[in-house]
Amino acid sequence: VPYSVSNDNVVAGTLLVCFTLAMIASSMSSNFIVRQIKGLFNRPYRRINVGETGHEVRFQIFLVVQTALLLSITYYLFTRSENGGNYVVDSPMLVVGIFLAIFLGYFLLKKLLYSIVNWVYFDRKSNQQWSQLTLFLVSAEGVLIFPAVLLMIYFGLSVQYTLIYVATIVGLAKLLLFYQGYVIFFKRTAASLQIILYFCTLELMPLMALIGILVYTDNYLTIIF
Repeated sequence: VPYSVSNDNVVAGTLLVCFTLAMIASSMSSNFIVRQIKGLFNRPYRRINVGETGHEVRFQIFLVVQTALLLSITYYLFTRSENGGNYVVDSPMLVVGIFLAIFLGYFLLKKLLYSIVNWVYFDRKSNQQWSQLTLFLVSAEGVLIFPAVLLMIYFGLSVQYTLIYVATIVGLAKLLLFYQGYVIFFKRTAASLQIILYFCTLELMPLMALIGILVYTDNYLTIIF
């Protein structure tokens, strides 16, 4: 019997747990979510930072892991539709786990790069704003991607359409990052055009590297007849 993700109890259980925990955490952090959404479009330069509680940080870290998991499942199903699922390993969940490790490594590497560069060039308040923003946007990506992944797995939504939707969400998040990076770091400086160099170096180059690593890993894991 061909493997089907919709019949995999591990996938179903994982998605159910993610959904349940996300709903519980969201209900407990509604004020935080509203505050962050407002901050995306109204972020005065001299805004007083509102610190995040430990619960809010843990909630977002959970959503970041969920984002990585959903991206891993989406990429696995896309590559499976392209190569027929002919992998050198028998367990589909192991393949998803490998992709998950790559996505988590990507998020961690970006966090490290931002921390180093921002610590050198920008003040503490701006760095705190940026750190909160990037964590929230990655978390939001997972929340927005979740319904599409469910539709793809259980209701037959095309993998290609799902991938287009995911790419659109990620693209919009990058545009928001670009705009907020300009507002937070460069709006009040004479070197405002440096946002382009900053964004390309710390966002686009890691993204291109991620795509290359995913393609290489998929080719390495694929059985070529």
